[in-house]
Amino acid sequence: MSHGMPDVYILGCERYEMLRCCLASVCGFNPGCRVHVYDDASQGDRVDGLIRAYLDAGLVATYHRAERRMGVGVARRWVFDHFLGGSGEQLVQVEGDMLIGPGVIRALIEAYRACAAGWLCTHNHDWCHKIESRERVGVYEIGYVRSGSEPFWTMDRETAAATETLVLPSRPDLVPLLAQLYDDGDARPAVLLDPELQVQHLGAIGESFYYPQFQGDRVTYFNRDGSVRQPFPAWAPINFRAWADDYPACYTRLAGILEDRSPLSLPGGES
Repeated sequence: MSHGMPDVYILGCERYEMLRCCLASVCGFNPGCRVHVYDDASQGDRVDGLIRAYLDAGLVATYHRAERRMGVGVARRWVFDHFLGGSGEQLVQVEGDMLIGPGVIRALIEAYRACAAGWLCTHNHDWCHKIESRERVGVYEIGYVRSGSEPFWTMDRETAAATETLVLPSRPDLVPLLAQLYDDGDARPAVLLDPELQVQHLGAIGESFYYPQFQGDRVTYFNRDGSVRQPFPAWAPINFRAWADDYPACYTRLAGILEDRSPLSLPGGES
């Protein structure tokens, strides 16, 4: 059964090389999505030029650039307002330092609908987000949480409308929304534990703009077997340890590979 085209919201701020990888992975390898980009007043012209190139190519449907730095809470508030002002059925949020594997956005949505969760993300930081219980639903194993990791998640229109007042511009997280969903009990927030979807947080090295205290292994996403998640293992394997000293150049090379390999023609960016 078709549920229409999902609305994918990419939230960015500075970090040009990471955003270039993110846009290439979402627009080039996850077809059938309506993509919107929010930029939190990045300085200079590089980020703006990159997003506008995707907009001009018809790969991005909406581009909103904040006039001044507002923070991630305001960005998420804008996402909910924009989504609920439209007619889309499924909301997907992607932070601009995420690398999304081929077809992963649709896979996350399929898992969401099969598990009847109210909110579903792809990973869990056990050190700060406790899994309260686990459940096997067909081919999926999910863990229910009162709060969860927010770089890549999805929810449907009905749930977004019912919880929008809990998305507070003053907060950098969705804790009030997730806690209320958990307490209501009908459609609790959850983490997809199995199958493991290959998405990666490129912000795991270097400075995290909003969360500079969350670095290294605490941010990097691993599979259960301890291996680094690899969205493009055959021709773009990620090696954080080897890349740490010069990650902007490494991410520039990664973006170039994604742009060259994409089934769609992508604008590319500065070397």
